Amino acid sequence: MIRIAHRGIDCKYPENSLENLELAFQSDCDAVEIDLRSTKDGQLFIHHDGVWHKNGRFIFAKDETWDMINSPECAPQKNNIFGKIPTFTEVYSLFKQSNKSLFLEIKSHFGSLKTIDLLLEFFKGKSTKNIFISSFSLPYLRRFDAERQDFVMAKIGEKFYCKNLEKTDDFVSQIHFKGNLLNEKRMDCFHRRGWDVFAWTINEKEEFQRMENLGVKGIFTDNLDGLNQYLRGKK
Repeated sequence: MIRIAHRGIDCKYPENSLENLELAFQSDCDAVEIDLRSTKDGQLFIHHDGVWHKNGRFIFAKDETWDMINSPECAPQKNNIFGKIPTFTEVYSLFKQSNKSLFLEIKSHFGSLKTIDLLLEFFKGKSTKNIFISSFSLPYLRRFDAERQDFVMAKIGEKFYCKNLEKTDDFVSQIHFKGNLLNEKRMDCFHRRGWDVFAWTINEKEEFQRMENLGVKGIFTDNLDGLNQYLRGKK
């Protein structure tokens, strides 16, 4: 079972922060998952929401420059400990220095297809080994696949019906599905489609076991220590 650190690991630093991801790439996992966005002036960076509410106004990443997103005003924090929002270049460097895989979710909320174009430009001449591209948005994935067919592509979902199987593009080889909605019927549908199934976000021992019994390929977790403890207990 592939163990995926969801937005980093559970530590003192905020999720998706550079400090957290540095520790995640050094941790006992198989892969690290991050959320990719872009700024108005074309900087690829890592952040889940892409929006901040500060001083009575909303700040949207797609409408701001990197100088604003990289300012103290937008710095992530957890329990009064601040972190740094990383650029994708910084995270890619951490990935290349590790022996991990990288699960890269392209965010479609408050974003645009510009993120895809910037990412395609970034990857020109670079290896795609151990990199997985995912999104809730099939048009985003389709746009990416039109230029590069050498990445493993995954649809993210929490709503899915067997009758829609034929409507999903052939280039998708994985589905990342909300774990508490997975059951044997859905697993059977996904497997008949030929997809590997990854479950998110699984944090409890009972759910680790249920996902394993269902036959998922991997687990996205905020509780990497708990998942490792569960798997060690099975040996």
